[in-house]
Amino acid sequence: MMQVDAALFEEIGRLLQDRRGWGLEPSTSPGAAPSYCFSPEHEVELSVSTREGVICLYVPRTDEELAFVDVPALAAWIEANEVHFHRA
Repeated sequence: MMQVDAALFEEIGRLLQDRRGWGLEPSTSPGAAPSYCFSPEHEVELSVSTREGVICLYVPRTDEELAFVDVPALAAWIEANEVHFHRA
């Protein structure tokens, strides 16, 4: 993980560490970066990682990836959208 990605990933961790349903997931592939995952029902609903200084949020359900330039932008998206990923 590049230096900028490591610092950015640490900042993301501070944002997500106390949020219910979020946790750090180690890499499942050699050489791949770890990610923070939203797994309220033990199935990954959202995954956040960094790549080349960009925050990447992946939505497995729709196979969609969103990019954010900074942690405040990611935080705003999570605040507005996380509720849609809680299973009823």
